[in-house]
Amino acid sequence: MPHSSAPLDYVSSAYVICDNRVLLVFHKTLHLWLPPGGHIEAGETPSACAVREVLEETGLHIDLLATPSTGGFPETDRVTYLIQPVVIQLEVINREHQHVDFVYVGTSDTLETTINRKELHDAHWFNRIELEEYTISDNVRHVAHIALQLVRNQES
Repeated sequence: MPHSSAPLDYVSSAYVICDNRVLLVFHKTLHLWLPPGGHIEAGETPSACAVREVLEETGLHIDLLATPSTGGFPETDRVTYLIQPVVIQLEVINREHQHVDFVYVGTSDTLETTINRKELHDAHWFNRIELEEYTISDNVRHVAHIALQLVRNQES
């Protein structure tokens, strides 16, 4: 079986929900609407990376959605259960570069953002209708709808 020689980088992203809207950012390099996110730093967990990247890119402090039970497995001084991502996906950036993306859902108590203009052109809070009207990749649109539903389920 052939294997890819493209290096893998590990990244995290978060679909942020507030007032039944999901925040997406327009990435300067990729020219795509994406959830905020970025590379995991040495010694950083994927969930901590998602929270940090959202803060750095948008100025938002978020809370990640709690994950389902770990099945009652006990934590010890050597084992702690991490917040589980909603999905882990392989993203082909180009022929020489791929990302393994730990994708989370988070919530914010405000719609007010401070955009990091070095990385982003824009940010927008999308409602369900706008997700269908804008040019957004199918996978981003799909996970955005899932994120909106997960938060709605948690609130009810």
